Amino acid sequence: MKEVYMRKPSRRVSAVVFVVCFLVLATLGWAQVGGTLTGKVVDSAEKFGLPTVQIGIAGTKIFGETDAEGNFVIRNIPEGVYRVVFDLPGYIKFTERDVMITAGQTTELTIELKMGFAHEATVTARRAVVKLQEVPLNVEVVTSEELAETPVSNMHRALDNITGVDVSASNGNMQAGSWVSINGYGSDYVKQMVDGVEVSGVLESWTLSNSYSDMMIDQLEVIKGGSTSAWGSNMGGIINFVTKRPKNLEKPQFSLKGALGTFGEMDWAEGNATPNPGGGGLQDFTLSGMGNVDKLGYIFGVRYYRHDGFVDYGEEKLNTIYAKLSYDFSDRTYMDVFYTYNKLDTQFHYYRELFPGFFYWNDRMDTDMNTQVGYARLTTQLSAAWDVETTLKYYKTGYESAVEYVVEGFSFNTTFDEQRLGASVTAHYRPSLEFNMVVGGDYYRIKADIWNDIEFTDIKTQYIDQYAPFANAEYRLGPLGLNAGVRYDYDSSINESQLSPTFGANLNLGRATLIRANVGRTFKIPPILYRIIETYSAGYLPNPDLKAERAWAYSAGFESQELDFLWLKFSAYYHKMTNGITTVPITEGPDAGRLIWDNISDFIRKGYEAEVGLIAPFGLQVYGGTNFNDHSEETDEGEEVIIWIPTRTYKTGIKYRNDKFDFLANLRGRWIFWNMDDEFYQLLLSPKDKVWVFDLKVSKGFRIGGSTHLSIFLDVFNLFDALYWERIDLPTPRRWGQLGFNISFN
Repeated sequence: MKEVYMRKPSRRVSAVVFVVCFLVLATLGWAQVGGTLTGKVVDSAEKFGLPTVQIGIAGTKIFGETDAEGNFVIRNIPEGVYRVVFDLPGYIKFTERDVMITAGQTTELTIELKMGFAHEATVTARRAVVKLQEVPLNVEVVTSEELAETPVSNMHRALDNITGVDVSASNGNMQAGSWVSINGYGSDYVKQMVDGVEVSGVLESWTLSNSYSDMMIDQLEVIKGGSTSAWGSNMGGIINFVTKRPKNLEKPQFSLKGALGTFGEMDWAEGNATPNPGGGGLQDFTLSGMGNVDKLGYIFGVRYYRHDGFVDYGEEKLNTIYAKLSYDFSDRTYMDVFYTYNKLDTQFHYYRELFPGFFYWNDRMDTDMNTQVGYARLTTQLSAAWDVETTLKYYKTGYESAVEYVVEGFSFNTTFDEQRLGASVTAHYRPSLEFNMVVGGDYYRIKADIWNDIEFTDIKTQYIDQYAPFANAEYRLGPLGLNAGVRYDYDSSINESQLSPTFGANLNLGRATLIRANVGRTFKIPPILYRIIETYSAGYLPNPDLKAERAWAYSAGFESQELDFLWLKFSAYYHKMTNGITTVPITEGPDAGRLIWDNISDFIRKGYEAEVGLIAPFGLQVYGGTNFNDHSEETDEGEEVIIWIPTRTYKTGIKYRNDKFDFLANLRGRWIFWNMDDEFYQLLLSPKDKVWVFDLKVSKGFRIGGSTHLSIFLDVFNLFDALYWERIDLPTPRRWGQLGFNISFN
């Protein structure tokens, strides 16, 4: 057998290899040795540490975050001189300049942040968590703390406090779906969502969002004007209800909130809002809880609501449940599962007597409504720069009503059911402080069942497919942020597609001033109601050939808080709409003389809003806002003003909060002018507007032991008993109130 010998390497070769490896490793090790930045971030007024402050090293991909006490450590920063940015929702963004980082050494900073303007974060504007200073759109955020401090009986009353947003009282019904307008655009042009799941109606824009419990809401986010590159069809704007997510709670927290209300006789003949024999009452109770068990978080709630109604035939019964489970697989990956169910039963008497014996409205309606919203969402951080989110979405609504016309003795029933099943995938890429981008796609499969015992149409069930890829990006050049986005939407119900580009910019000046501008192509898909159903009440004929309305939307504005005690905001918009849908008379055939929907108009919609806030150091805040909407239709004879929109509104408030004595008083007021100049509409629908209506909340808190807090509150609506309604068949209640409590413990 032949022996095989392996030759040993020489000592010289071994030495060379050793030296080379040592030098390579040493070089790599030296290259990786940088400096360390450490320190603490505190509140400038109270000096307590601020957790979850985002810290970015400008010009690098290095990020950090403060811990629960406000401390931070960022290692291996290459040697150099940097700008270090400190950012936290609720506080003015702060940049520390000329920070010297030396290899192998530690640089220490102590940073104080001040509370300031546009301080909240929003997920709605770009479909990723961003600060309002980075958004070129006019966005409002109402936090759960602000909700708790405002005299509200439901979500729509909370929205009604926002400048530029107006909500019809719907005859005093408190929880039923109401009409919402943003900058004069009605509900058909406003998309409403819960955590990004669309809950706007398919047949028309009816929704039960008014019935969502405030105990599950983390914040309300409102985009005024089109945000089509992010969410699709929404010329008027977006309302997104963002729910709470339990995280890092040391102990479970439970709350019981209850309120009782009463109101006396309301006499129509004396000019009061609505007829009622008196003795009406309200009961409203919510039990909620939230907590964490290791990596599992939970939140749940049940609500019972009963309202005897402001009219002679009026009642509302609402039952709500909601639950959310969250699980953190790791610091980078987590999942949320959410579900809520609302069931509302109402009775109401629509009543309008033009003169004795002649009724424009005189019908009694019994309605059963229910909605379900659910989703499962998985979010994972693939790297320091990439986040990916996948969502399965579900929305279902049911509606049954029986209407009796009292004088005519005529009645009919209506039923419809709508269901949305969908999915979304989004990816957020943020490799540096200067650039971030969101890309993704949406899909919905919609089913709508329609039934009416008066045969207006043979079409009973509708199936609609909607899909849309989108992308939105921002690049920052110091204080200037440049934004661009695009979305492609397809809707099978009208067999049309829409490409929606947007371009915007935001400029941060001084200590706390933001200037923003945006232009985009927006669109609105016509409701199914306009295309296949003849409405009994209006008698308009449907038009299956309706196309989407389209517009170029321009907006610009600024807000500033250079002085700690003074906050200013101004915004303006201009929309040029084509393919506008209106009703036109039929001139030929068996239906001659009737009206039909058609795309025949061009509209100009423009307006502005202005707001001012004064903040005193002893807990006093004063707020005032106004907006003006000028909407017109272009005709052969010139521009014709569009009536029956909130043309001029004022919103005001004064709030005093004393944390030492746990006391709060908040007075909110609103004034509105509906331009009902047309003589025909003045006869039928003449409003009693142009008066101030004020609501008041007073609350006092008590600490019971170390873990229980009790708050007693009084809400008084229409405090000065003003006579007001938006139109004569939609009156609003006179003065009434509710007394309640909120007890929480952990």
